Amino acid sequence: LTNAAQGAAIGAVGGGVGEVLGRLIKPMRGGSTVPSEALDAAGRLEVPLSAGQRTGSRVLNKVEDTLYQTPLAGSVIQRNVDAQKTAINRAAARSAGMPGDLIDQKYLAGARSAAQTERGALESAARVSPVDVDLLSAISKAQRNLGAMQQGPKSLINDAPANKIIQDFTDFVTTAQGPMDGATYQSWKTLLTNAKSAAYKADDSATGGIYKDLLGGLNKAAQKGNAGAWKKSDIKFSTLDILEQPNVVNEVTGNVNPKSLAAAFNRKYGAAAKEGALPGELQDIASFAKGFPELKEGSQTAGRAFMGGILGGAGLAAPLTTTGLVAGSLLGSKAVTSPVGVRYLTEGFGSDAVQRVLLEQAQRAGTVGGVG
Repeated sequence: LTNAAQGAAIGAVGGGVGEVLGRLIKPMRGGSTVPSEALDAAGRLEVPLSAGQRTGSRVLNKVEDTLYQTPLAGSVIQRNVDAQKTAINRAAARSAGMPGDLIDQKYLAGARSAAQTERGALESAARVSPVDVDLLSAISKAQRNLGAMQQGPKSLINDAPANKIIQDFTDFVTTAQGPMDGATYQSWKTLLTNAKSAAYKADDSATGGIYKDLLGGLNKAAQKGNAGAWKKSDIKFSTLDILEQPNVVNEVTGNVNPKSLAAAFNRKYGAAAKEGALPGELQDIASFAKGFPELKEGSQTAGRAFMGGILGGAGLAAPLTTTGLVAGSLLGSKAVTSPVGVRYLTEGFGSDAVQRVLLEQAQRAGTVGGVG
C-alpha cells in the first residue's frame, strides 16, 4: 500500500469503531475475560480503563494499539495512558505515606526521611514490659541456643564481647523493676542490630540468629503499645524498599512500572502476594499488572503513514474524505477511552457476534489481520 492508502486505512479504523457503536443498538451484556480481581483492583486504584482493557477483547486492544500509533487519535489515548500512570503513581505514593504524582529520586528521598522521622517518634514513645510474653520467649530461645553453641569452634559465642552482649541483655530484662523507656529501647535495638549484622558478615549465622531472635522479641514488645501506627510505619518502609529496587521506577519519567513492581512484591511476600491475599495498594498494583497488558507505543510507521495520507496528494484531492479520516480516528480513540464509550462497549462486547462485526470493520479498513 502507498503511504496515502495506509493512512486512509488507519484513519478508517476510528470510523469503523464509530460505525460499530452505531450498529450496537441493543448492547449485549457478557462476561469480561479479565480476571475479576484485576478489575476490582483497577477500581480501587481509580485507574481509568479503556474499553479493550475492561473487556479483555483482543480485537478492541488491537484497534486501540493501532489508534495509539496515529498522531491525532493517539494523543487522546495517550491522555488516558498518562492518567493510568498517574493513578498507579498516586497509589504507590499513598502506600509510601507521602502524596505524589511522580516517584522520582527526590520523592523517594523525601518519603524515606519522613518515614524515618515517624519511626523515631514511635521508638521514643515505646514502653517495653520486662514480662512481655514475646520478649521472654525470645530470651528463653536464645538461652537454649546459647547453651547448645558453647562448644562451636566457629561461633562468635566464644568471643567474650559477643557473649557479653547476649548475657547483659538477658540480665537487664530479667532483673528490670519496671518498663523499659523509649531511649533504652532504642539503645538496645541499635546494639543488637549491629551485633546481628557483624555476626552475619562474619559468616556466623548461628550467632546472628540468636541476635535476630532477641531483636525480634524486643521489637514485638515495643510495638504493642501502638500496634496500628507501627503497622502503618512498617508498610511505608516495605513500600519504599520495593520502589527503590532496580527497574520498579523509571528514573527518567518518575513513573512506576506495574509489572516490575509486581515481580518485586511477589519476591518479597511469596505465595500470599501471588495469590492476591494481601491488602493494600501494592497488592492492587500487582493484581492490576497481572490482569492488564500495557498499550504498545510501537514504531511510528503507522503515524507517518497516517500523516502521509493526510498531507499527500490523496488528502488534497479529497478534502472531505481527509476530514472524515481525521474525525474517524479521533472518534475511535474517544470511543475506547471516554467513560460513556467504555461503558457502552463493555456492556455490548460480551458476544462473539459483536466482536466479529468490529473485526470485519477493521479488516475492511486494511489495518487488522487475523486475530487468533
